[in-house]
Amino acid sequence: MPDLAMKLARIPSVSAKTLLATLGALLLGGTMGATASPVQAAPRSIYGFGCFRAAGNYYLGLGPMAQPSGSVAMNPSSVPPLKGSGSVAVARITSSIGSYAVDRRCSTIATRLTNLAMATGNATPTGIINLTRFLVPGQIGEQQVIAIDRLTLGDVVATVGNGMTAQQALDVFGRRIRRVAARQAVAEALQDGDIVIFEFVEIRR
Repeated sequence: MPDLAMKLARIPSVSAKTLLATLGALLLGGTMGATASPVQAAPRSIYGFGCFRAAGNYYLGLGPMAQPSGSVAMNPSSVPPLKGSGSVAVARITSSIGSYAVDRRCSTIATRLTNLAMATGNATPTGIINLTRFLVPGQIGEQQVIAIDRLTLGDVVATVGNGMTAQQALDVFGRRIRRVAARQAVAEALQDGDIVIFEFVEIRR
């Protein structure tokens, strides 16, 4: 008996936490060496706007995309090609100011509209049709503009080009969104009058 007591005394003590972990591994994997693989959740997607390149131009595209981290869209560091993106062009972005980065303006518009869609619960193919309800057409100074919620300089999301009034541009934009959301448009169908041009210009009061 003294020999048995001495042998038991030499066995290192095991904590209850270690025992539970070992028991859990045995139950899940059947062996001490087996580990349980965590279940990977499928990435969630939303329906929103992105900026894309096509034939040397920049377009505001609409389609499915991965839900932004923290549910807040941020300006991307680069503009991907429209082809193969799964999105459809809904507006073309230009600039009459030669030194202004059109791709940056395009990304900013896409980001703000996507955040608007998420904030209002409309970042889905059926919900995106309601997005224009939150856009206000009008004029600031001499420039036709489309703003979010109210007609102030800080709320302007896009200035309107191609000789359109802000209301005409918003109507065309809204029709295009409805067609794309209803899957009635294709990426190559950029017909005159079917797509609005948002032209970045300096707003003078």
